[in-house]
Amino acid sequence: MSHDTNRTRVAKLLRDEWDPIGEGLIPDLPHDEYVHSAELAYAVMTQTQGGDAAVAACLLRVATEDMALPDSDRLRARCDRAARLLGAMALEFGAR
Repeated sequence: MSHDTNRTRVAKLLRDEWDPIGEGLIPDLPHDEYVHSAELAYAVMTQTQGGDAAVAACLLRVATEDMALPDSDRLRARCDRAARLLGAMALEFGAR
C-alpha cells in the first residue's frame, strides 16, 4: 500500500476510534480534523522504535497541547486504545 493510503487509514482510525473532540458525532462536518494528527501518529509509527507507548504519548500530547483538552483517565484510555489499534495496523503495512 502507498504511504498516502496508509495515512488515510490512520486518519480514519483516529476519527472512528480516538476522536477526542467528537468530530464523528457531527454528520455534516468535513472529516478532516485529524489529518495533522494522523501525520504525526504515522511518523511515530514508522520512524521510531517507541511502539504503542510512543504513539499513545503522541496522541495525548496532540489532545492536551494542540487541542487544549484536559488530561484525564478517559482521554489516556482512548489514546492507549487507538495506539494499540494503530500498532496492529502498522504491522499490516510493514511499518514495524
